[in-house]
Amino acid sequence: MGILGAYLRCGILAHGFARVRCTDCGHSRLLAFSCKARRMAEVAVHLTDEVIPHLPVRQWVLSVPKRLRPFRHETPEVASAVLAIFLRALRLPFATLSSEPSRSLSGSGTR
Repeated sequence: MGILGAYLRCGILAHGFARVRCTDCGHSRLLAFSCKARRMAEVAVHLTDEVIPHLPVRQWVLSVPKRLRPFRHETPEVASAVLAIFLRALRLPFATLSSEPSRSLSGSGTR
């Protein structure tokens, strides 16, 4: 199996998983194994060690209420729309306040 095959199997429960359990409430879920073929670990190390420390960074976290979380998985379009609204609400004020609005960049990541 090559990199493409590993990528296609990545994150699929049928190809391996671990059960993780919350020590506080006892809730458990299955966590599918990752293929690691997309070099995300190396990229994360590069960003945290070489890029982010040299830039002015502010982190924002969008926390979705528990009752709405299933919709993130059932309807990805809804999750994308909510994220787009959240990012737009953050980007515009910071770009407006920046001394160089054309260089005021933002990025996002999802889990």
